Amino acid sequence: MLDEKDDETVDRMIHSLKGLSGNIGARKLQGLCEEMEDLRAKGLEKEFMDTLEPLSVLIDQVRLDIKPPHINKSPIQVMEKSAGTETKFITSMIELEKYAKKKKNHKV
Repeated sequence: MLDEKDDETVDRMIHSLKGLSGNIGARKLQGLCEEMEDLRAKGLEKEFMDTLEPLSVLIDQVRLDIKPPHINKSPIQVMEKSAGTETKFITSMIELEKYAKKKKNHKV
């Protein structure tokens, strides 16, 4: 879903994750997403890249905290079951975590 060159998609995902984090009370994740938005807006790419590892850590923590009952179901089953906030949140977390890991592996 995410292409590492698709800055607009990354910006939308961060913004969505920020809002969804606030909706479920994940304040640390919400704050980090806000910081990431600010860094992107200011064009501070190196500083933005430095937030990707903490993002991955917070995503793992939140994922453990919420443990939705459908986490082991296929994407089709999840989409059939719910298109609500929880599903959007998990999708955003997974996509941004993939992006963060991909960027981390490409660092020189």
